[in-house]
Amino acid sequence: LETSGRKALAELGDPERDADARAFAGAMRLALLEFVAGVWGIDTSSATPAELPAAVDGELVRVLEALELARFAKRPRLEPVAELASVARERVRNVANLRV
Repeated sequence: LETSGRKALAELGDPERDADARAFAGAMRLALLEFVAGVWGIDTSSATPAELPAAVDGELVRVLEALELARFAKRPRLEPVAELASVARERVRNVANLRV
């Protein structure tokens, strides 16, 4: 669990470095789905956020839903995606019981 969490945190990226909101949202989505798959032992390869089991952390599901919208938005802005990254990092730390 700790390894999964640390890997997800490393892959969540840095919005300052990745100025393309769509690419940043896509990379975050992949990192979070990999984390969810590892923690809850489910196949997330073709799952939408709505199809994830109820056992999955609700805040992570909400972030994944927002990332889906950003990935398909005509002109996604970086600021809201960066805010999602902050929430995602907090939830990953909490779920994996990682200390900052």
